[in-house]
Amino acid sequence: QTMRGSPFIKPIEGDCKAWEFQLKYAQNLLDEWINVQKTWLYLEPIFSSEDIMRQLPTEARRFKGVDQLWRKTMDETVSNPTFMTQA
Repeated sequence: QTMRGSPFIKPIEGDCKAWEFQLKYAQNLLDEWINVQKTWLYLEPIFSSEDIMRQLPTEARRFKGVDQLWRKTMDETVSNPTFMTQA
């Protein structure tokens, strides 16, 4: 944002706006990942319990699907840690 206030920005203004958009998107993605991680850390031990799985089978199946998606996303991130490709 600071660079966009410069009088010398005109030749690269389009690139600057694109980078700014991508960096804001990346920051939002990281914020969401942190929120998901917090929720996942809370729910994972609950839905790993055999007792809960018997009492709430539908919710347990839904959590299992979300859990698989989360683990797949994190595995892909580990295998390709260049963050901007994830964003």
